[in-house]
Amino acid sequence: MSVRGFDRYLVAIMSVIAFTTTMVCLKGVLLARDFYRQALQAQHLQTPVITGNVDSPIVFIGDSRIAQWSQHDIFSARYIGYPGASSHQIATQFDSELLGKNTSIVIIEAGVNDLRLAGVAPGRVKELVDESLGSLRHLVEDLVSHVDQVILLTVFPVAEPDLLRSVVWSDEVQQSIDLLNRSLSQTQWPSTVRVVDCDSALLALGGKAFMDTLHLTESGYDALNTLIEPLLAPLPAATATPNVREA
Repeated sequence: MSVRGFDRYLVAIMSVIAFTTTMVCLKGVLLARDFYRQALQAQHLQTPVITGNVDSPIVFIGDSRIAQWSQHDIFSARYIGYPGASSHQIATQFDSELLGKNTSIVIIEAGVNDLRLAGVAPGRVKELVDESLGSLRHLVEDLVSHVDQVILLTVFPVAEPDLLRSVVWSDEVQQSIDLLNRSLSQTQWPSTVRVVDCDSALLALGGKAFMDTLHLTESGYDALNTLIEPLLAPLPAATATPNVREA
């Protein structure tokens, strides 16, 4: 075989290897996206992580962002977090008996786990937003009959995905968050419900607000504490108790 013929043979072999590798990687990506979609859609029972002051008039309810907020508590509040839960799971599984007897105000943050699905379900943004809005309305309607005021926080923005998460991510995730937040602001809520926009407080910090794509740093929580503290000031101070985890 001539040198030129050998070179052509080598190029052909390398092309086959490259094509096979690409197809294997593509298959792996498709499988990963499908598994991710199924995991997000699974409606398994969520066990809440409950921490904080059982006697506080202030209760936070939401997903893992609320569970982590308790580590940056300045209100001596009670935190009920459902890590990984969608707004639908929280709305359908939340039990008002989890509220303390002195609860007068509830702060809600949820929805990002619903909207993450937009990264692997292109074209479903409006459907996902409508479903999340309906779930949050259900939760709010349940709570207004038990407390004096409900503060509904807009869904926090997300940071750039890391390399692994980029496989199951797209710009439609943030687009769905923006659309839901506009819907939250435009919805007619009961007079005891207030929607608070969190974007300005977090985006002003840039990357310093985010620990990873979905979760906040201490600086992020400090900004949120500063944002909502004036809304809680009229409340009577609670007797502080240790910030302990309950079963």
